[in-house]
This record gives sequence, structure tokens and C-alpha cells, in this order.
Amino acid sequence: MKRWGLMCLLVLLLAGCQKVQPQVDWEKRALELVGKSFETTVQLTYGEISATMELKRELPDGYTILFHSPPSLKGIQLEAQGEDLLFRYGEMELASSWDQMPAGAVVKVLREAIQAVESGENLQTVPQDSTVAISGRLDSGDFTLTVDGESGAFLSMTALDGELTLTFEDFSY
Repeated sequence: MKRWGLMCLLVLLLAGCQKVQPQVDWEKRALELVGKSFETTVQLTYGEISATMELKRELPDGYTILFHSPPSLKGIQLEAQGEDLLFRYGEMELASSWDQMPAGAVVKVLREAIQAVESGENLQTVPQDSTVAISGRLDSGDFTLTVDGESGAFLSMTALDGELTLTFEDFSY
């Protein structure tokens, strides 16, 4: 009986000595990473329009967008710094603003969502497994940006009452 009691005590002690894995705060980690420069391929759906583009963000507020599809947008490049937008296609260049170019207006929503997340104000975060859904409100309506909690990689975004969907692939900081 004494032996049985010692064996139980040993098992309990060993169980209590197991290394405890630290809990990762996915929400905090994701919010920390959102404000960095990045590159990604984006699958964009806006209403009946579908497009594929490369998107690069350079701090503090520079964006470069290069469309790969559909054929009607292929080769169009938008370069933005702050509120200034430069439209390029082949040898042609045109200075514009975000709102004057339909493609620019769509990307403006992503830019504003990133700015809203960086400010950290009026956001709701919902951690799910190793992802975090970050929701907020823009002048154009509500948005939800889903990021990988560990790497901070953007996974998807919806906005404009669900009409705009962005899916991010090959995301890197």
C-alpha cells in the first residue's frame, strides 16, 4: 500500500512538472504586424469584376499595384504616395487621385482599413484558432481584415457591404 501511495505521488509530481507552453496572444501579435511594409498577390472581387494584382506597401504611405488580370487591366500600374496617385500603362503616365480611378478607389478601401487597424481605434478583434478577424468602420462602410495571428500575414478582407473581397496569397513582410 505504501508503495502504491508513493507511485501515485510520483505520477502527480511529474505531471505538475511538465513544461507549460506559453500562450500566444494572437490578437496582440497580429495588430503589431499590420503596420509594416509588405508584398503580396491579391485576388480581388468587386461585384462582377475579378482581378489579380501584385500589391506592395512601402512605409510610411506608399503603395504600388500591378495588375496581371483580367486582360483589360493587365499591365496597368498604380503608384501612390499619400494622396497622390500615378497611373502607368506602357509609356503613358497620368497623375490622378485615389477617387478618380476605379482601381484606385478599390485599393483606397484597403489603405483606409490598414490605417484604421494601425490607429487601433473603434476595432473589434475576434481570435479564432491562429487567425484574428479585425473589424472596423470606414466612411465607405464596415470592413473585416483577417490575418494570421502568428505571422501577421493578411489572409482576406471584405468591405463595401460584402461587395469587395480581397484574398491575399504569398504575403511577406
